[in-house]
Amino acid sequence: PSPDSGTKRISLGEYEVFCDQKIAKGTFASVYKGHNKREKIAIAAKAIKIHGTTDGEDINHGLIKNEIESLQLLTDHVNIIQLSQHFCTGSSQVWLLMEFCDFGDMDRYFVKYNPDLSDRLLFAYQSASAIAYMHSRPRPKVHRDIKPKNILVKSQNGRPVVKMADFSFAKIIDLDPASSRRYMQMNTVCGTFCFMAPEIFIGMPYTE
Repeated sequence: PSPDSGTKRISLGEYEVFCDQKIAKGTFASVYKGHNKREKIAIAAKAIKIHGTTDGEDINHGLIKNEIESLQLLTDHVNIIQLSQHFCTGSSQVWLLMEFCDFGDMDRYFVKYNPDLSDRLLFAYQSASAIAYMHSRPRPKVHRDIKPKNILVKSQNGRPVVKMADFSFAKIIDLDPASSRRYMQMNTVCGTFCFMAPEIFIGMPYTE
């Protein structure tokens, strides 16, 4: 079943998705609220369309693979969104079931709560900590689309905590163990226009 079919609830293994509770919407994906059936713990269910995009072309399967593989490898940091499970429903849709962030994205949080300087500095520190963790892995991960919309905020122990999310453009770098070279140059132009690094604008190779 698909959220577009009019179904109000979709069962995915031990999880249930509420199709009438849409949290966010993008070009290729929509996010719905759901929960674990037994424990009733809230989850966010991201439905990614593989076929039937607005321009009639299929979404790059590599983007979905990037996100799933990145999240499966980044399970040990409190400021990176955690993937619980993923499902493929037929040939047209993939579901990613992740932890639910009750405050939404950072853009929404700043507009609604106007955090003070201490919270802003905390968010910057937590975001930098997540990025440093990604870059320090044996197989480094480069996000390549960092922006407020891709940083979620969750309440933990009464305090807001940021969660790096949306790894569609992430690059997993396989370094040569025999090489002393720590960085790999990339050339793909990707990301969100006003948040891109200057090197990408002028067509230069870039590193993490």
